[in-house]
Amino acid sequence: MIAVKKILQLSSGGGPSRHPHLTLHIFQTSAFKTTTIKVFIHLPLDENATANALLVRVLGRGSRKYPTMKKMSRFLDSLYGAIFGADISKIGERHIIEFYFEFISRRFLPSNKDNTRYALNFLKEVIFNPLIQKGSFRQDYFSQEQQKLKDLIKGLYDDKIGYAEERCIQTMCQDEPFRHHEYGEADKVEALTADKVLKVYYENVIRAPIDIFICGQSGQERMARMVSDVFRTTLQGIKKEQMPEIPPTIVDKQISKERLVKETDEIDQAKLVMGYRTCTTWQDADIFALMMASGILGGFPHSKLFRYVREKEGLAYYVNSGLDKTKGLMFIQAGINPDRFEKTLHIIKKQVSNICAGEISDEELNNTLAGILNRLKSIEDNGSSFIDYDLELSINNRAGSFKTLKDRFLSVKKEDIARACQKIKLDTIYLLEPVRPR
Repeated sequence: MIAVKKILQLSSGGGPSRHPHLTLHIFQTSAFKTTTIKVFIHLPLDENATANALLVRVLGRGSRKYPTMKKMSRFLDSLYGAIFGADISKIGERHIIEFYFEFISRRFLPSNKDNTRYALNFLKEVIFNPLIQKGSFRQDYFSQEQQKLKDLIKGLYDDKIGYAEERCIQTMCQDEPFRHHEYGEADKVEALTADKVLKVYYENVIRAPIDIFICGQSGQERMARMVSDVFRTTLQGIKKEQMPEIPPTIVDKQISKERLVKETDEIDQAKLVMGYRTCTTWQDADIFALMMASGILGGFPHSKLFRYVREKEGLAYYVNSGLDKTKGLMFIQAGINPDRFEKTLHIIKKQVSNICAGEISDEELNNTLAGILNRLKSIEDNGSSFIDYDLELSINNRAGSFKTLKDRFLSVKKEDIARACQKIKLDTIYLLEPVRPR
């Protein structure tokens, strides 16, 4: 995809500002048949995590103009089957509320009608004009979404792979904001009331910095004027000192000794998660070499862990590695026989050491490079994924086009990979193992 990006900052006063309340990112491209708009509201990841997660669900249920799902659906149908959604995520120690809107681009409509303004007004309505009854959120909507969120969080426990990684995160980041799950905690959902969540909305959310990403064919200047017209009134009166402070993500935390945590559950297969501190993020030059290291280690079917742990030794049902490139973490996951835990751990550590020593074949290097470039292409070929990827880059002040990123990977050498790998430190080993019969 060839996309030209323009960034426009709109402050509460409507003019350029060093501390903008709203930043607009426009990708002009004709590669897609649809236009995608995403609105991201940035909050600190803290004790309000559960309230934030519930809030976004309640806001997505209805607004003053569209008080029911039926009216919202009728509006979406009037835009030839537009798609709307809302969710919440975390990037580093930043909690991000997301509103998503996708609609058919004007050149594919019989009337050549541009529905961008309608989409923007709808998003503004949902975010800034919530459905309030008797001074609070509509109670039946709130109660329904409260139960759904509670069920969703409890359902995460059934995914034992994800649950094990989450427990590893909670252990290694127990005194850091990153310990909070993006959906919060099930026991805290029950304690929330409509009034408490509405207070969070007024005190934090409507004052928080906003990023709007638009990916489509419409002209940049026209799009910028449209966003300014639609959202300018919502920015009036917002001052920098009123905006919630988002502290920088904790990255270079010192660790003296790796921790081992074992827990049991009613499972047949043990889940092993190893959490490393990489001391390398998107803001570091070594990030591209580290991504190559993770790919060589456990990112692809040709990786060392897959070949040595799973295929050669038969120690794991699955095994892989992945990075959090904002927080500076790497996780290795494996499904294993609990009786072969020590041997599996030894071989995994050995493969990490081999990469740190530069023991990387040309085949591993070339296959990993090809795999990473294919993943970048798949991101580039999807408007929503493209926006999500660029959001993470922008949060980390990593400027540059996809071509620039590809060139950086192409320039990575084996010695660069070894150097990046040598910085990682094992923080926590977490094992979720079956309950032993008595």
